[in-house]
Amino acid sequence: MPKRRRHTLEFKRQVIEAASQPGVSIAAVAQAHQINPNLLHTWRRQIAQMDAASAGAPSAFLPVTVLPESVPAEPAPITEAKPRNFWVDGLNDINDELCPLSVELAIEPANFR
Repeated sequence: MPKRRRHTLEFKRQVIEAASQPGVSIAAVAQAHQINPNLLHTWRRQIAQMDAASAGAPSAFLPVTVLPESVPAEPAPITEAKPRNFWVDGLNDINDELCPLSVELAIEPANFR
């Protein structure tokens, strides 16, 4: 079984540059350098990501300052309750946005005539 070839970053950039010329076929450049065209496409993506990261793209981590927890001087006033949406799951379950409820329903047969 042949050994896996390792290519330098400089070689990858040269091949990508050659394939980026107007009117040049990526398949032809890949064949000239004895590599698979899919590998050339992969290198293009990887090099583009590396260049974007080194071009001053914002860091994934930002400094954070944690402040001490503040306690309100007095409790917030109680406001009027807002209407909530309810829906029915099956015959005995009523759910609202905050918590599910189970209720016992008494069904009168006389009401279904």
